[in-house]
Amino acid sequence: MSSAATVPGNQPLLCQSLFEVKNKSSALFRENQQYGPIETISYFNCNKENLLDYEVLLRTNTSKDHGLMKDCVYKITAKAMFLNIKSKAPVLNYFPERAVKISASKHFMGTTVDDASFFGVGLILSFKKETEDDNPRYGPCLMAIVSHSHWDPVVVKSFKVKYCVPSSPHLIKTHSMLRENKEFFFDGILVGWEMEENKI
Repeated sequence: MSSAATVPGNQPLLCQSLFEVKNKSSALFRENQQYGPIETISYFNCNKENLLDYEVLLRTNTSKDHGLMKDCVYKITAKAMFLNIKSKAPVLNYFPERAVKISASKHFMGTTVDDASFFGVGLILSFKKETEDDNPRYGPCLMAIVSHSHWDPVVVKSFKVKYCVPSSPHLIKTHSMLRENKEFFFDGILVGWEMEENKI
């Protein structure tokens, strides 16, 4: 049996959303290099009743000429890293091929609000049922704290996501399936952000 330390399992959380790029992409490598990490600031919008922009970093590895264009809307599929640290924006790592330019912002006829969907396998840490009095916005539901993890060039990073499972007729039976310390596949949309703890 190997004496090496056990490596944590990878439980990535994928995100697919429309992003409006309002700032020019920044190359995170020296001027004499042609290829490396490129970062672009964008935002999530996830509540039509209270329109706030939540900053996110779109990150990829590509050449300088293939950054995202300013004042354009893109459909991007990426792996998310929510660091759960104050003042640290979440990071979405994507392949350049998974960033599809939709149109220039001024010609875009749709909306980017409530468009971010997330899906992936996570480990349930805890959960509890809430009544409509506990949670007036979503009504009776089950709130689950779930651990996901993703790697960067140095370590595997774990982060927590809170999931709200409604008590609607087609989802109420799923409540009895959830168990602590069990893995489940989650699929849902971004509906809120905890500003104090900087997490979803």
